[in-house]
Amino acid sequence: MSIKKLLVLLFIPMLTLACALSQTTVNVAVGMEPEAGTPPSAPSVPEQQTCRVSALKSLNLRKDAGTYAEVIGALSNGQTVAILSSSPTSAWLHVRVGDQEGWIHSKYCQQGQ
Repeated sequence: MSIKKLLVLLFIPMLTLACALSQTTVNVAVGMEPEAGTPPSAPSVPEQQTCRVSALKSLNLRKDAGTYAEVIGALSNGQTVAILSSSPTSAWLHVRVGDQEGWIHSKYCQQGQ
């Protein structure tokens, strides 16, 4: 295997991980450049979609998607939130409750309730 192929095989997983950590979506294709003027896009959720918090006591509302992010509030079990979007991996949901926006893990949000 050539050094070039080995570098490409190592670079793509590292880039993918870095993008996931920074919440940036990047389309990578070996030998292809992204189309000029095309902004990165994250998976979106249809407007007006809601979910109900499913936690033993409360659920942390975070400033960013990730357990490392600052806790900016707490949601009660059974509380309904509006879903604004999701992280590229769909593990985290960007939600609004009242006039506050933040991120919660999708595992604790039951949709269609």
